Amino acid sequence: MNIDQKLDVKEIKKESTALAVKANSFIITTDDQYVEAMSFAKFIKESIKKVEKAFDPIIKQAHKTWKAAIAQKNQYIAPREAALKILDSKGRAFRTEQEKIRQEEQRKAQELANKEAERQRKLAEKAQARGDEKKAQEFTAKAEEVAAITPVIASKVSKIEGVAIRKIWKFRIINDRLLPREWLTPDMNKIGATVRATKGTLRIPGIEIYQEDSSI
Repeated sequence: MNIDQKLDVKEIKKESTALAVKANSFIITTDDQYVEAMSFAKFIKESIKKVEKAFDPIIKQAHKTWKAAIAQKNQYIAPREAALKILDSKGRAFRTEQEKIRQEEQRKAQELANKEAERQRKLAEKAQARGDEKKAQEFTAKAEEVAAITPVIASKVSKIEGVAIRKIWKFRIINDRLLPREWLTPDMNKIGATVRATKGTLRIPGIEIYQEDSSI
């Protein structure tokens, strides 16, 4: 395979397959075989450089064009998204206020229902006291009926076609010391950086530090 010749896609694909096949065919049980395999690894690294040299200018130009297109798009998207955020904030404030009003109306309606149920129970007690069993049962039934029905005050905020209101659940940590262990995630980047810097000399409880060789 002549990697000095001008590369094209078909040649690169053909060479890539051949390289993988040959690499897989190596059996390393002797030092000579090891030297031969590592020499082929050097050849592959040079081949990679040739491919990068052929494609990097194209990729660089394509990336430059892509960035310019994205920047131009964002130039027109940004003010629209800003306008949406303004409207979303104002709409959310209105919905929050209307929900407070609805909840207060709900509370008042429930309070009235509770009072009516209590009034019916007292009428039942009075009827029971004067020996009117029939009326006592009627008042008791009405009291139970009123108590069983929960008043529902519907939202007065209009539903607009094409505008979906999603409920987004969020959280904030107020005391990280109280977090259960299953909600804690190890800092893999910090652990890796520490292991590489200390080269296995530092012992970290719960972590096995080991070494691997690589010719890449």
